[in-house]
Amino acid sequence: MAFLRWIGLIPLVFVIGCGPKEYDTPLATEGVDTRIDESSCQTDIQFVANQVWPRILSQCTACHNAQGLAANTDYVLQNLRSEAQDHIDVSQTYEDQNPGLILNKAMALGVTHGGGSLITEGSDNHDLLTQFIDRFENPITECDDTSIPTSTLDARALSTRLQLFPPTDTYRQASILLAGELPSDAELAAITDSNLKPSIRSLMAGVNFERFLMEAANDQLLTLKWASDRTPGLAALNGEHFYPQISSRIQPLEDTLQAAIDASASQETISAAQQAVWNARRYSNVALAEEPLRLISHVVQNERHYGEVLTADYIMVNPYSNDIFAAGASFTDNLDPDEWKPASISSGYRNRTDSLPHAGILSSPMFLARYPSTDTNRNRARARWTYYFFLGVDIEGLATRPMNSDSLMDVDNPTLNNPDCAVCHVLMDPVAGTFQNWGNDGQFRDQCGWSAIEEEWVCDRDALPWTGYKEFGSPYQEGDLWYRDMRALGLANNVMPASENNNSLRWLSQQIVADTRFSEGTVRFWFKGLFGREPLPLPTNSSAADFNERLAAHELDKIFISDFATAFENGTAGTAQNGSHNVKDLLLDMLMSPLFRAQAITTELSSAENTALYQIGSGRLLTPEQLNRKLIALTGRIWQGTWSTEQNQLIENFYGFYGGIDSDGVTDRSEEMNALMATVIERYSNEMVCSIVIEEFEADDQDRLLFPGLTADDIPDATGESKIKNTLEHLISRLWSENDATTTEVNAAYDLFVDLRNERINNNATIYLSTNADSEANDDHDEFCILDWETPGITNDSNQVLRPWMGVLSYLLSDYRVLYL
Repeated sequence: MAFLRWIGLIPLVFVIGCGPKEYDTPLATEGVDTRIDESSCQTDIQFVANQVWPRILSQCTACHNAQGLAANTDYVLQNLRSEAQDHIDVSQTYEDQNPGLILNKAMALGVTHGGGSLITEGSDNHDLLTQFIDRFENPITECDDTSIPTSTLDARALSTRLQLFPPTDTYRQASILLAGELPSDAELAAITDSNLKPSIRSLMAGVNFERFLMEAANDQLLTLKWASDRTPGLAALNGEHFYPQISSRIQPLEDTLQAAIDASASQETISAAQQAVWNARRYSNVALAEEPLRLISHVVQNERHYGEVLTADYIMVNPYSNDIFAAGASFTDNLDPDEWKPASISSGYRNRTDSLPHAGILSSPMFLARYPSTDTNRNRARARWTYYFFLGVDIEGLATRPMNSDSLMDVDNPTLNNPDCAVCHVLMDPVAGTFQNWGNDGQFRDQCGWSAIEEEWVCDRDALPWTGYKEFGSPYQEGDLWYRDMRALGLANNVMPASENNNSLRWLSQQIVADTRFSEGTVRFWFKGLFGREPLPLPTNSSAADFNERLAAHELDKIFISDFATAFENGTAGTAQNGSHNVKDLLLDMLMSPLFRAQAITTELSSAENTALYQIGSGRLLTPEQLNRKLIALTGRIWQGTWSTEQNQLIENFYGFYGGIDSDGVTDRSEEMNALMATVIERYSNEMVCSIVIEEFEADDQDRLLFPGLTADDIPDATGESKIKNTLEHLISRLWSENDATTTEVNAAYDLFVDLRNERINNNATIYLSTNADSEANDDHDEFCILDWETPGITNDSNQVLRPWMGVLSYLLSDYRVLYL
C-alpha cells in the first residue's frame, strides 16, 4: 500500500516505513514461483501463467501487443499474464502457420527479428520456450497434484479486498489536491456516497484548480524552463528576425529608463523605470513558457474535447505574449498577466499575411524550443516525446536493444536499412518528418538559401539545413521539404498525403487524436499529477527474486489505466454525461478509484498480492506548490520570510531543497522524503508557528482558524484542561483529519503541551516574545518572534502558554499527515 511509504519527521515516534520507488530488497516469491520443479505437474494455463509469461512472453508483448511495434504482424498477444489461454491459442495458431518461427525469432536465428535476439540456445529460457511449443502437440489440461497455484492476479478482484477511505475523507483529500481548500464542517457533513462524485467534480474550477492542471502538465512538458532569467523564453525566439514585434513592449520601457538615466533623474524615478523593465521581461518570459500549459487548462476547464490540445488552430496569449506575437487580441487590462485568450500568429512572424499553421501544443514555440532538434537528430527527439506525451508510448523502452557490434558500426543509413536500428526508427522517423516545417529551434521554415531556379537568395521555403544536406551531390532537390533518405511521413500505417505538406503537424495532430492509443496516453499524462508517481514499468529481469511481484504491480496499474482510457474514450467516465474525451470526467474516475482512495487491506494477502498493492492508495508526498496551498488552507498563512512578510519561503528560497523542479536541470520531483527535505520541514514548522500563535490569540474569536475560544489565561489546571483538550481536538481535526482526533492523539498532544510549559516554568524561561533579556550583551538566548511594532498586541507570555502552543503546533504541522496526501 502506498501509505506504507510515509515517513515521519518530527517527532520520530510516527515513523512507519520508507518505501522505495522500486523495491529495494528482494521479496519472497510467494504464490508465484518461476522456479517450480520440472517434475511437478502443471496444466498448460499454470505453466504459461507461472513460468512462460513472466520469463518470456511478458518481454515479447513490449512489441507484440495491439498498440506495439509489432501490432501489424500475425503474432499479437494480450498484454496481461491472466490471459494465459489467449497466449496459448495465439501462439499455437502462429506456430501451426509458421513452424519453428517462434523459437527462431526469439533467437534471431536465420530470420530477421525487429526485437533482436532475446534468448540464447541452451539457456533456461530456451528450454522453457521449447517446452511451451512442445505442449501444443501434447497439452496438459489436468493434474492430480493441485498444490501448484495458478498466478492470475486480477485487479478487480484485488480491489475488492481493499478498504477505501470514507466519502468525507476522499472529498477532503480531493479538495486539498484540486482546489487547495479545506472543506468546512458543514460541507463534509453533507458528503455521502451518492453525492461524492458530483461534489468532487464541483472542485474542478477556480484559480487553484488551474494551478493544479498547469503544474501537472508542466511536470510532463517542462516548458516552464523558459520562465526563468537563466533560460528566458524571449531568447529562445531568436529575436526580431523571426518575431519583428518581440520588443514592442519592452523597448519603450528601456528607452524611458535610459532617458531617466541620461537626464540624471531622481533615484526613485530611475528605480521605478528599472522595475518596469524587469516586470515586462519577467512577465513576458512567464507568458511564453506557460502558453502550452494554458492551452491545456483552457481545453480542460471549458470541457472541450481533449484532442483540441493538439488540433487547436490557435495559440493562447496574454497581454505580454500578445504583443510579442502581434496576435491582435484585446484585453480588459493590458498589464494583467493572468488574462488569457485564444489568438493566432500571422504578421507577428516575419510579417506573414496569413496565419501560421497552428497545431496546438505540437506547434507551440516553447514546446518546440524545449525539445529542439539538430541537423542529424532530424526531429526524432520531438517524435519520441510526441509518442510519449500523447500516445503513452515510450519508444526507447519498446524493444530490447541488441548489443550487436556490427550494427553499431553500420554507416549505410542504419536507421533506414539496419533491422536492429529500424525497430525504433520505423515508428519514430515518419512522425519526425511531420515536423518538417519547423526548424531546429522551433521557427517555421527558418532556412534561407540560393535558388537555382529563381537565381536568387530565398527564405521561408523550408527548414532543411544547407550545410550537410543541400550541398552539391546530396539527394536534395529544390522544393523538397524533408529528407529524401528517410521514411515517408506519417503515423503508424497512415502515410501523409503530399497535399498536407504545408500543414503536416495539423495532419499529425488529427491522426494522433483518432489513434486508439490517444486515450491511454492521456491517462498516463495525468497519472503522476493525481497519484504522485509514474505508472510502474514492465520489469525486464525475469531472474530477479521479486520479478513476479513487480510484474503483478505493473499489470495492476495497466488494468486500471485501460479501464480509465476506455471510459474516457466512450464518454462513460466521471458523471457520464459530458461526452467523450472530457478530462474532468477522467480525473474524477481516477480519484474515485482505489489508486487514490485505498486506505487499508481487509484480508490477509500473499507476498505477491501485497507487493502488487504496494503503490496503491493514500500516501503521496505533496509537492512544494501543493504543500504551500495546503498550509494556506490549514492555517491561513504562508511560510513567510523573517523580514519580508510577502516572501513565500517554501515557493522561493527553499523550493529546490524541498524537491521542486526548474524544468531544466532538475526535471523529476522527489517522490519520497529525504534528509534535506526533512530539515526544511523542521525549519518551516518552527518558523511559522510563532506568528501564527500570536496572530491567532490577538484576533477576535470569530476570525480565528486554529484557537477559537481560547485565551492566554487558559492554563492546564482543573478548569482549563477540558478547554485545552477541546482546542487540541479541533487542531488535530483541522490539520490532520477528523478521524485522527482520537482520545489517544488528543491526550498525547495535551501531555506535550503540559511538558513544554512545565519545562519553561522550571527553567525560569523568559516571558517576553521579542527577546530573552534586554540586558544581555548578545542574543545567544533569544527566543525571537516577529511582532507588529506599529500596533503591538501581545508582547509577553506571563502564563507560559503561548510558546508551548507553538511547540504543539510545530509537532502537528511537521507530521506526515500534513506533508502527505
